[in-house]
Amino acid sequence: MLSKNDRQLIKQVISSPQWSSIEATVKELTDKIKDEPVLYETEWETLKATLFREGQIRGISRLIQELYIQAQNHES
Repeated sequence: MLSKNDRQLIKQVISSPQWSSIEATVKELTDKIKDEPVLYETEWETLKATLFREGQIRGISRLIQELYIQAQNHES
Protein backbone atom coordinates (compact mmCIF):
# COMPACT_ATOMS: atom_id res chain seq x y z
CA MET A 1 0.00 0.00 0.00
CA LEU A 2 1.31 3.40 -0.94
CA SER A 3 1.73 6.05 1.69
CA LYS A 4 -0.13 9.34 1.55
CA ASN A 5 3.14 11.01 0.63
CA ASP A 6 3.69 8.60 -2.29
CA ARG A 7 0.19 9.27 -3.61
CA GLN A 8 0.77 13.02 -3.31
CA LEU A 9 4.00 12.72 -5.28
CA ILE A 10 2.19 10.74 -7.99
CA LYS A 11 -0.45 13.48 -8.16
CA GLN A 12 2.29 16.09 -8.55
CA VAL A 13 3.87 14.16 -11.40
CA ILE A 14 0.54 13.70 -13.18
CA SER A 15 -0.24 17.39 -12.72
CA SER A 16 3.12 18.53 -14.07
CA PRO A 17 3.67 19.68 -17.65
CA GLN A 18 6.11 16.81 -18.13
CA TRP A 19 3.29 14.27 -17.77
CA SER A 20 2.20 14.87 -21.36
CA SER A 21 5.62 13.60 -22.47
CA ILE A 22 5.09 10.42 -20.48
CA GLU A 23 1.63 9.95 -22.01
CA ALA A 24 3.08 10.49 -25.50
CA THR A 25 5.78 7.92 -24.78
CA VAL A 26 3.18 5.44 -23.54
CA LYS A 27 1.12 5.92 -26.70
CA GLU A 28 4.18 5.55 -28.91
CA LEU A 29 5.23 2.39 -27.10
CA THR A 30 1.80 0.77 -27.24
CA ASP A 31 1.49 1.65 -30.94
CA LYS A 32 4.93 0.14 -31.54
CA ILE A 33 3.91 -3.05 -29.72
CA LYS A 34 0.67 -3.24 -31.75
CA ASP A 35 2.67 -2.94 -34.99
CA GLU A 36 5.02 -5.82 -34.17
CA PRO A 37 4.40 -8.84 -36.40
CA VAL A 38 2.81 -11.83 -34.73
CA LEU A 39 2.76 -14.35 -37.56
CA TYR A 40 5.05 -17.27 -36.83
CA GLU A 41 5.65 -20.77 -38.17
CA THR A 42 3.00 -22.46 -36.06
CA GLU A 43 -0.42 -21.50 -34.84
CA TRP A 44 0.77 -21.99 -31.27
CA GLU A 45 3.67 -19.56 -31.68
CA THR A 46 1.36 -17.01 -33.34
CA LEU A 47 -1.20 -17.34 -30.54
CA LYS A 48 1.49 -17.06 -27.89
CA ALA A 49 2.95 -13.93 -29.51
CA THR A 50 -0.50 -12.38 -29.87
CA LEU A 51 -1.36 -13.01 -26.22
CA PHE A 52 2.02 -11.75 -25.07
CA ARG A 53 1.58 -8.57 -27.11
CA GLU A 54 -1.89 -8.01 -25.67
CA GLY A 55 -0.54 -8.60 -22.17
CA GLN A 56 2.14 -5.97 -22.65
CA ILE A 57 -0.40 -3.40 -23.81
CA ARG A 58 -2.79 -4.18 -20.97
CA GLY A 59 0.03 -4.04 -18.43
CA ILE A 60 1.13 -0.60 -19.57
CA SER A 61 -2.46 0.63 -19.61
CA ARG A 62 -3.08 -0.76 -16.15
CA LEU A 63 -0.01 0.97 -14.76
CA ILE A 64 -1.14 4.34 -16.11
CA GLN A 65 -4.67 3.75 -14.84
CA GLU A 66 -3.34 2.86 -11.39
CA LEU A 67 -1.27 6.04 -11.28
CA TYR A 68 -4.42 8.09 -11.95
CA ILE A 69 -6.32 6.16 -9.27
CA GLN A 70 -3.56 6.69 -6.72
CA ALA A 71 -3.39 10.40 -7.56
CA GLN A 72 -7.15 10.74 -7.06
CA ASN A 73 -6.93 8.97 -3.71
CA HIS A 74 -4.00 11.02 -2.41
CA GLU A 75 -6.07 12.41 0.45
CA SER A 76 -6.91 8.99 1.88
